[in-house]
Order: sequence, then structure tokens, then C-alpha cells
Amino acid sequence: MDDVVDPDAPESGPEPAAAEAPPRSGDSDALQTASARPDASVGKLLRRVGLTLIGVVLIVQAVALARSATTGPTGPWLGEYFEGKEFEGDPQIRYTRKLEFDWGKDRPFRGMPKDKWSAIYTTCLVVEEEAEFRFRLTSDDGSRLFVDDEKLIDNWGPHSPRTRTGKMLFEPGTYELVVEYFEAAHGAELKLVAAIGEDGKHETIPPTMLQQPSDDIDNRCN
Repeated sequence: MDDVVDPDAPESGPEPAAAEAPPRSGDSDALQTASARPDASVGKLLRRVGLTLIGVVLIVQAVALARSATTGPTGPWLGEYFEGKEFEGDPQIRYTRKLEFDWGKDRPFRGMPKDKWSAIYTTCLVVEEEAEFRFRLTSDDGSRLFVDDEKLIDNWGPHSPRTRTGKMLFEPGTYELVVEYFEAAHGAELKLVAAIGEDGKHETIPPTMLQQPSDDIDNRCN
């Protein structure tokens, strides 16, 4: 028997695929935000790291500046600087490798007056072999040299550049050297050199023979 076809029945076959709904604007914004979020987090992290590094650099610079203002260049000579000619008040501290200054009419450093100031320089002389030292002390204005509290050179008083000498035989050991200095007015200069041994020439005392004094005022060179 032949099949009867209903002319009003829909044609058979595969159903058409459903059309994809266009993305909503809110969904699109959410996708863009999600994709941009990692970049934003990285940017915040980099900014934090950058600010932290800047902070560290500023701290290091501040510490270096404070240290420079307190001690200046390092060296075996401890310099204590006083505002006034009588070594009074709290000193400003500086270290130096040698006592060879020519300040002219300028101040020794910022924060000190140009005139009417004084300074005490202390170091420890380490002698390994017996030798005679012939010291030469030049200053404008006054200065004097002490070895273990014994005055060896007296170049005190207000005056233009003037040189005084003194000599001493050192046995092996450690000795405290102290130079006192004051500036009255106008030019300022201070220089200490020594000739070591019979054939030695007057020159800067080798820094290798000197050591920084300790903080013990009663025993600087223990």
C-alpha cells in the first residue's frame, strides 16, 4: 500500500541550528575588564616597587649626608672644632688623613666661623723600630704639638705663617700625638710634617703609621 503524504505536513530533515544571540554590552565590558585586570595589577606592583626604591635611595643619601656632616672624610686624625679660640663648647667632629690645611680667609667647613675658632687634632703614632722624628709645625695663627701630654713644639700666639721645629727619639710603641690650633683673624693655615731617621726628608707623616684614637678620653691610644 502506498504511503499517503499530507500536503500540509512540514518537510522532514535536520533542524536548523539556533542562531547565536549577540553578546550584551554588559558582558563585553566585563570581558574587557577581566582582560585588563592583570595589567592593572602589574602596574600597581611596579609603582609600589618604584616608590620603595626611591624611598631607599633617599634614606641612603640622608645617612651619607649626615655622616659627612659629622665626620667628613675618614682618616687617622680626629679633629675637634670649636667656635671660639679657647676650645670651649661642644665640638664638631671631622677626620682627616693629614694635617696640611691652607684655609686662607675661608672657614674650615660650613657651620664654622671664618675667624675666632680653634681645633684639637689627635692621632696615635705606631712606631715599630726605634727612630728619631724631626717635626716641623707651621701655622697661622697659633699651634703647639704634644707627644703623650709632653709639649714638644710651641708655636702659640697670634701671628702670620710661622714654623717651629722639635725632635724626639721614639722607641717601638704607640704614642699619642695632639696638635692644638687657633685662628684669630684673616688668614688661616696649619701644617705638620716630619723627617724620620737620619736621612729622612720632611714630609707628610705616613698614614700607615697612624691610627684613629679611641673614644676613651683618658686613654686615646691604648
